[in-house]
Amino acid sequence: ADLVLGMHWLRGLGEVVWDFV
Repeated sequence: ADLVLGMHWLRGLGEVVWDFV
């Protein structure tokens, strides 16, 4: 469950970064 949560968090962060760019 921890790994899945981490992946989800990373995905959300990536979307924010892409939005910034």
